[in-house]
Amino acid sequence: MRKRTSGRSKADTLVPRLLVTLLLACSCGKGVDGWIAEGEAALKAYRLDEAEQAFLKALDRDPVSPRALYGLGWTQHLRGNDVAARVYFEQCILVAPDYYGGYKGMGSVHLAMGYYGQAEASLQRAIDLKPDEAATYASLGYVYFVTDRLDRAEEAFRKAVALEPDRGEVYYLMAELRARQGALEEAIRQLDLAESKSIQEEKFRFLARKLRGQVLLRLALAGLPANEELKISESERNRRLQMLDEAETALDSAQALSVFRDRVQLNRLTRKVRRAKTRVGGDRISP
Repeated sequence: MRKRTSGRSKADTLVPRLLVTLLLACSCGKGVDGWIAEGEAALKAYRLDEAEQAFLKALDRDPVSPRALYGLGWTQHLRGNDVAARVYFEQCILVAPDYYGGYKGMGSVHLAMGYYGQAEASLQRAIDLKPDEAATYASLGYVYFVTDRLDRAEEAFRKAVALEPDRGEVYYLMAELRARQGALEEAIRQLDLAESKSIQEEKFRFLARKLRGQVLLRLALAGLPANEELKISESERNRRLQMLDEAETALDSAQALSVFRDRVQLNRLTRKVRRAKTRVGGDRISP
């Protein structure tokens, strides 16, 4: 008696198996550089879990890859886990003492932890090893910024701009400096430049929009008495309300790019903007 067979032939079952085998072969065949490139692209887009997996796969293939260790350090640093980040950056320096990245990463961790002297030394070492890296000058400038050495901060930021004039992040940092100095209109101009350039990192797009909201709020309230009834013209009221509308739009945009820990501050800023709109919009209009 003839044995019954299913309607599927051997060829039908063989094709999907071959496809699976080919897909696995392609995945296994990706080299260290391929996984690192994938991790770096994910890191710039703030897809930290995806970046971490790619860097770990690179490290499986080369356990002493400085770029993979550097990338893993940044995934932890951006998560706020600076203890783990520091371990990866230390390993990076250990396996490749002449690679600038380990020192740059360590400088960023020290900066976040408030160890400003150590941050400055690490970042300067990174610059010595790679003097054409704009992001390192930007980080060093930020060390000067938070330690109130604003002249040196500006010098470092200008160096970063000269090295990468089409990178939006460096204009954002210059905007922060101008806002600190009270030059609010110039801060907005620098933010406009940042937005017109390529802001590569997601976190800087978030920071730029948050700063725009903060600066516009300050501009809208500039010169207004705190506890007195305001007497302003209709055109002046409308000008200030427009700035507050733009501030709220910028903060809403920042909210869409934020991670959980940023949202409390953003919500607080948005409430301030709305209170300011109520106050400015409710003031009497002078004849």
